[in-house]
Amino acid sequence: MGINEAYERYVMGEIDEEEYLDMVYGGQINLTRNEKIFRQSKVEEVVER
Repeated sequence: MGINEAYERYVMGEIDEEEYLDMVYGGQINLTRNEKIFRQSKVEEVVER
């Protein structure tokens, strides 16, 4: 699944933030909450461009 499809599913509420980040970052798990928030903010910056 591509990042765009994962993002669409996340926005539509089909998957939660953790599943979305899993897809985007290739299953890098055991992230701290702060790392997830940081990465999510980076994803949002890219999407806004």
